[in-house]
Amino acid sequence: MSIFLYHDWMSLSLPTRNKLANKFGIKKTSSTHVVNNQVESDGYSLRDVEKGLNLPAIKEFLGTEESDMQKLWTMLVDKIEDRVPAVIPPTPEGNVIPITTISQVPIAQAIPDEPIKKKVVKSKK
Repeated sequence: MSIFLYHDWMSLSLPTRNKLANKFGIKKTSSTHVVNNQVESDGYSLRDVEKGLNLPAIKEFLGTEESDMQKLWTMLVDKIEDRVPAVIPPTPEGNVIPITTISQVPIAQAIPDEPIKKKVVKSKK
């Protein structure tokens, strides 16, 4: 793990950090350190986080062979926070995306070729 991930660790919400600490057995070795109403340390040192969130542990938890730590970090946080990563489904042959509802029709295709005739009702005086 590198320093940038510790910064990312500190930018996570407290519940997310607690979930990660619990899942990876990270123990606090110090107390929370606050300066000018900003948390500089939550009690988990860089070594504590590095020890628990190491490359083999994250890869095993995620069940992946990915080795880019930035990608692994994103995948890990998404999983811990129960976020579903955006997956763009492959389009059918010819790059045509099927449209299932009228709201998905582009506006140019939704306008009819012929003008719509309106019935004029005269009022009686």
